[in-house]
Amino acid sequence: METTAWVLVAGFALFMAGAGAWRLEYEQAPEDALPVMHADRARLRWIHGVMLPAVAFTVAGLWGLASIDPMVAVGAGLYAVGAVPWMLTLAFRLSVGEWAAERAATDGRVPEVYEPLARWAGLGHTIHMATAYLATIPLALGLADSGLVAGWLPSAGIVWAGILGLLFVIPRTRFVAAPPFWAHVFTFAVGLSLLLT
Repeated sequence: METTAWVLVAGFALFMAGAGAWRLEYEQAPEDALPVMHADRARLRWIHGVMLPAVAFTVAGLWGLASIDPMVAVGAGLYAVGAVPWMLTLAFRLSVGEWAAERAATDGRVPEVYEPLARWAGLGHTIHMATAYLATIPLALGLADSGLVAGWLPSAGIVWAGILGLLFVIPRTRFVAAPPFWAHVFTFAVGLSLLLT
């Protein structure tokens, strides 16, 4: 169980190592963001290059817990299902995003095909965040039954997922719950609790 705990903690640490380098300029309209992204291509490779294994670590850590309770297995499976499109989005950013940024910097124009593809790829983020919040509920219920983590943590996880999940589905408040590091907070807390108990 200690190895699983360390894998969950490492998933969070790796993700934050990438997320901490993110710049708000990347979220502007493509004609403004892509030239900045081209200038920052090494930084973006770092960000997405560490986020990919971070998500894989978190999924692996959750699967390491799956055998302790059927509800934990349901939560781990749900989290994994949402992680796949998010990893595809990260790969899109490393490939198509970098290509579009180079074209925009060279030609001064956003490639016509980029915006529809970027909108489609952005669904990976939406799916990941929604399933991460949803997965927290069976994870928390199963962990409560197992008694492996601090007694307050499952209840806090359900409240946390409920509040952020609700904020995520309301368009005016979505920005609060949209940063993808939130998808690693409960799993990090679980890993930390396993190490400390």
